[in-house]
This record gives sequence, structure tokens and C-alpha cells, in this order.
Amino acid sequence: EERNELLVEIAALKMRLKSLKELAGLSEDDSVEDTARANVQLRESLHRQQLSLATAQSVVSGLLNREHASPLGTPIHLGKDSAERRRTLAALKDEKIRHAYEYLDARARFTAPPHGPRAADERFENARGDFCCARYEVHEFAGARSVREVFDVLVAYLFNVQDAVSQRLGNRTERHNVDVVEGSVAHYHFLTTEHGVPIEFHGAFFLHFFDSLAGAAAQGGPCGVVVVESVESDALYPYSPRERLRKDVTSIKMLTPHYRASADGRGAQELVVTLAQGKFLKLHHAECPAATPDAVEKIRASIAGWGDVMMSTMRESLRRRHR
Repeated sequence: EERNELLVEIAALKMRLKSLKELAGLSEDDSVEDTARANVQLRESLHRQQLSLATAQSVVSGLLNREHASPLGTPIHLGKDSAERRRTLAALKDEKIRHAYEYLDARARFTAPPHGPRAADERFENARGDFCCARYEVHEFAGARSVREVFDVLVAYLFNVQDAVSQRLGNRTERHNVDVVEGSVAHYHFLTTEHGVPIEFHGAFFLHFFDSLAGAAAQGGPCGVVVVESVESDALYPYSPRERLRKDVTSIKMLTPHYRASADGRGAQELVVTLAQGKFLKLHHAECPAATPDAVEKIRASIAGWGDVMMSTMRESLRRRHR
């Protein structure tokens, strides 16, 4: 009787082995050794794919290290005449908005899943001794009433960024020489002190809200685009490298909608507003006496702090709106 039970168990194991071979695409004639060799070949193939991916990542990093350029094309140069400065900025708006959307649309095209929070960055020092950071982030705002609502909150933050940064980071931040052109284009000059080092940033600000926009990102829905870009040269307010550390920032932001099943499990769809942003930062090689190596290292380590302040401030603003 015990022998019969063993025979039945052996037969069941053989049937199980046959099923496993079929699932693995193996024939009845394939031996255990054949299977082991196939597994080794599969692992080696996967290893080669990982090496190819690492090589591609190295190529991208090398390109970033050699050419830390803005994806927005035309550098901004401003003269002394007030009217001419405004005309220059107004003429650049459409190009900057278009290039920003095209860049972020391309950056997310092959991302899987297409939505969901993520972040990736590259940090390096170039041949001139400038510290550079290229960062890509995606954030989500669940519970927002519309893309427009989040867009308005973002714009309000950017027009009052010095207050939030001073309160949250403890930096003394002042905004000088604000010049708003038609409400959707502006120029401003920030002076801030971080770790005892005076820092300056000249920026131009462009924004546009589309009620509907084609493309992989917006998919015909509403879309808000905001561009903050450093001014390359300013004849009216020239950079002072021996007095202040120069900080260049190019930040492009895009707000788009997508829908997902609501958390209550009732099958309804809830709106989630996605904020995708690419940021390109550069701290120029220090020439001012206050920029000691220790202080500069601390500034480099906290370079993403302004972005964290932006996200927390925006979420708090949305919560206050929904009370």
C-alpha cells in the first residue's frame, strides 16, 4: 500500500514537472541541464541589457557635464532702456513657453507609468569650477478642483517667493527691481544670504494657461506652463561676482490633468493635477570673500531647498482654499 502511494505521488510530480516545462516553453526532451544552461544564458542576456542601460546613462551624464545648457534656446540679454527691456522680454514669451512644453512633453514620453511622483537629478562641477544641478521632478495634487486652481496657486507663490523662502529656510531674501509686463511676463532681481554668503539671481518669468492643448502630456486638456529663466547679462543691473555669488536658475513647470479611481472605491473618477518640472541650476565659481569653501559646500548641499519650500507652500495654500 505504501508503494502504491509513492507511485501515485511520483506520477503527480511528473505531471507537475510537465506543466512547469510547458509554462517555461520547454519540450519534454529538455533535461534539467538544458534548463540550467538556458537560465544562465537568460541571466547573461539581462546583465548585458543592464550594461547597455548603464552605458546610455553614462553618455547622458557626460553630455550634461560638458554642456550644462538651458533647453529653452535663446539666452536673455537686457539693456538699460526700460521700454526696450520690456519689448525684449515680451518678444521672448511665446518661444520660451513653446520650448518649455516641448521639453517636458518629450521628457515624459516614455516614462512608465506616465503619472506618479518621481525625481531624478545630476550634480557635478564643470571645468570652470561652477556647481551644476539638473533635476527632473513630478508631483501630484489630488483633491484639486481644477488645473487652473493649482496654476493660480503656483503663480501666487512665484510672485511672493521671497516671503516663503525667508520664513521656511531662515534666509534673508529680498526681491529688487520687479518689472511686470502685461501680467504674464516679469523680470526680478533676488538678493539673498545663505550661510553668510550674499547670493544674487536675475530672473525672467513667463507664464501661460491653455484651456486646451494637444500633445502627449496635455492630451487636449487644460495645461499651465510657467518658465523662470536666468538673465545672462543685464546692463542696468550687472552681476557683481566679487561681492555676491551668482546663482543661475532655469525652471520650467507644466500642469496637466489626469483621472484615477477615487479612494472611496465607488468607481468614480477623481481629478489629479500633475506638476512636471525640469530645473537647471548653476552656482558660479566663487570670487567673493564671504564664499568660503565650507559655506559654499553647505549652499550646494541645500540647493534643492527652494523647491521643497514651493511644494509645501502650494499644498498649504490649496488646503486653505478647500476649508
